[in-house]
Amino acid sequence: SNPLTVIDSASDVAIAVNDWSCLPILMIETFNISIGEFYFVNIRTCFLPCQLNLTQQFRHIDRKLSVCEIFRTNSGNASLNKFKEDGELIEALARGLAVIECFDADQPEMTLSEVAKKTDITPATARRILRTLVVLGYARNVNKRFLLTPKALGLGAAYARSAQLEEALMPELRRLVGIYGDASSVTVLSGTDVLYIAHYSDQKARRISAGAGVTYPAYPTSMGRVLLSGLPESELDQYLTQGSFEQRTEHTVTDPDELQKIIQKTRKLGYSTSTDELFYGVTAIAVPIMAVPGEVIAAINSSGYSGGVTADDLISDRLEDLRISADRIGETLMRFPALRHSINR
Repeated sequence: SNPLTVIDSASDVAIAVNDWSCLPILMIETFNISIGEFYFVNIRTCFLPCQLNLTQQFRHIDRKLSVCEIFRTNSGNASLNKFKEDGELIEALARGLAVIECFDADQPEMTLSEVAKKTDITPATARRILRTLVVLGYARNVNKRFLLTPKALGLGAAYARSAQLEEALMPELRRLVGIYGDASSVTVLSGTDVLYIAHYSDQKARRISAGAGVTYPAYPTSMGRVLLSGLPESELDQYLTQGSFEQRTEHTVTDPDELQKIIQKTRKLGYSTSTDELFYGVTAIAVPIMAVPGEVIAAINSSGYSGGVTADDLISDRLEDLRISADRIGETLMRFPALRHSINR
């Protein structure tokens, strides 16, 4: 029943196979990495209609090799190649962070198998990571369901403290909300998403969550379009040609050509608006934050309830003040090098 058999020669790696009929082999490669006596056997397999990569990892223990882990990735070789190309990267740490990040509002509690499926790692690896997080106090196991503990907040709080987000960003957000009410936020681009690093609102009971650490797709948001407008042309073209654009509401623009026109218009005007494209009921206007002229490193917005304000209202009433706040934050960043360097692409 087990197609892999432990071997006892560290110099002559071999695989004993009972039955490969269910596992067609396209390639087998063995190599010895530079640190310690570890051997890897890469087996690329093909299960129609998709291709799956399997890596069998063997550890040298008491001059014998034993199977430690089977690692698979549905996203192809891209992420795995990063670790092959750079021997200084720690794959185990990356997996641990992925497990922490997989908990969200939709799945605040998960079983071991759910965590493994969501992070695309093996149940054995997920179990060890979760057990480690429980021992360290970052997670808890309740009736075989895992959840994060308040201690996990400390991971994000460490950044907030070191980057001095409160002193650098919140005064201007409070000023804008004090004048116009509603909400104001600062975001940066994180992959294809906008990542909130500061948020202030006086209508928390009515608004969708937009607190620090929350991410949303960039394309349907005013801040996302501002941030995308700051990308080099080659990166923007790659984003538009390879991105996936979901119809979040009936108003969401998903056509890459239309998005390109919107982003080009944003570059020209220096601001962007969106109405009911990410969520129904949210209308927003955003402008870029620059520490150096011409270099977009963040975006700031002012948003309101669509039933009470229009995009034209935001342009005529709030754009000037929003630009003042963006300029002030840009100047402030020069006094907070840790924050400036952390968000500068």
